[in-house]
Amino acid sequence: GCAEFNAIRLDTLSSPNDERIAFLVRKGNKMMVVVDGEAGGLYDYVYDVYFSKDGKQFAYPAKKGDKEMVIINQRQMCIRDSAYVAKKGTKELVVLNGKERKSYDYIYDISFDPNGKLLSYVAREGNQFFLVLNDQKIKTYDISIYDKTGFSLVSPDRKWIAFWAKKGNKEFFVVDSKEEKGYDEVDLFTISPDGKQYAYRAREGNKQFVVLNGKEERAYDWVWYLTFSPDGKQFAYAARRGEKSFVVLNGQEGKAYESIWAISFSPRGKHFIYLVKTGEKFIVNVDGREEGPYDDVRPTSIFRIEPYFTFNFFFSPDDNQYAYLEGKGGKHGKYSLVLNGKRQQGGNYESLPLWGDIIFSPDSKRFAHYALKEGKLLFVVDGQEGKTYEKVSDFTFSPESKHFAYVAKEGGTQLVVVDNQAEKAYDGVGNVTFSSDSKYLIYAAQIGNE
Repeated sequence: GCAEFNAIRLDTLSSPNDERIAFLVRKGNKMMVVVDGEAGGLYDYVYDVYFSKDGKQFAYPAKKGDKEMVIINQRQMCIRDSAYVAKKGTKELVVLNGKERKSYDYIYDISFDPNGKLLSYVAREGNQFFLVLNDQKIKTYDISIYDKTGFSLVSPDRKWIAFWAKKGNKEFFVVDSKEEKGYDEVDLFTISPDGKQYAYRAREGNKQFVVLNGKEERAYDWVWYLTFSPDGKQFAYAARRGEKSFVVLNGQEGKAYESIWAISFSPRGKHFIYLVKTGEKFIVNVDGREEGPYDDVRPTSIFRIEPYFTFNFFFSPDDNQYAYLEGKGGKHGKYSLVLNGKRQQGGNYESLPLWGDIIFSPDSKRFAHYALKEGKLLFVVDGQEGKTYEKVSDFTFSPESKHFAYVAKEGGTQLVVVDNQAEKAYDGVGNVTFSSDSKYLIYAAQIGNE
């Protein structure tokens, strides 16, 4: 079986298999995992459940008393291609298939390759960084020659790492053992998804500029939002000169605006979209074409990457459609869906308490979004409003895109709504899932304390 450690930091790479169902159950003050109807042991706390890519095996970290452990296939054991980072005393080590590997001061970024064959991670011991691949140190980086080091990032192909370093009053990045030029300040290091390009922001005096693959771009007052396209072939960022801001796409400056609020490539790189503000209005620029102006635009959940806020727009799986919410009347105004540049009929929903998702079906032909109307919540599917409830959540389309389902709460009960038809109410429901052939809908239901 697996050894128990006082603390475990678990990094599991896996893909959920839609032919199997797993959910968490509370029993008194304990928790357990049920997979395909088979209940596991009782624990004080259970974290997320992970399936292997072929769906044949599953694992989850659990806590019992002051111990944390990894449970695999409902047994406290370790099997092939199962790895996690554990801490013993002041050292960290990888446990691979139940066997402890060499310990280091720190271990970062543990990862299997896409085929699940190679395990790599970054380790630090004293004044050295190591890139470790299947227990072999394939790269060694001596950091004793630097005054300070920090921030390491591994290339997507797992062949090299980059890290921040400082000598005297100059900062720089070390990229695959090669020192980049030193500047007053460097940050925002990013690697293209294909691992062939890298970029970062540098400051010299009161000017900032992008360094792309070791070459300095044009200097500006400020640069931010360094973004590679998903295929790694395009690169964009926001820049400011004086009182005007603009996007630089593949080295070409775009139209100047008051400020740039978001930059997004679509998942397959077909579209390039960014959000700008001019005066009190917002404009969405799609492939060089302006949409708007709007009082407000809500692309998706807002999150913060220092020193600025960032957003992502919504795109369909086939990359042909894009969507966002446009608002009228300012912060507390009404919102409507804009799909491919066209405002959808209906709408005028109240200001959302959360930055709501826009969900496309697997075939990219249908769409749904969360909305607030007269103080209640609902889902709007293909422009048609569903019934309002106190709360709605967990929206999902079936794999063949013909059906949809979500969880609704009304009073003290919860129920599942399927194609806008309410099912039986329970004390609690969750884990709403369609079978892979879309013929069945499966979910967990709670009656009383059971």
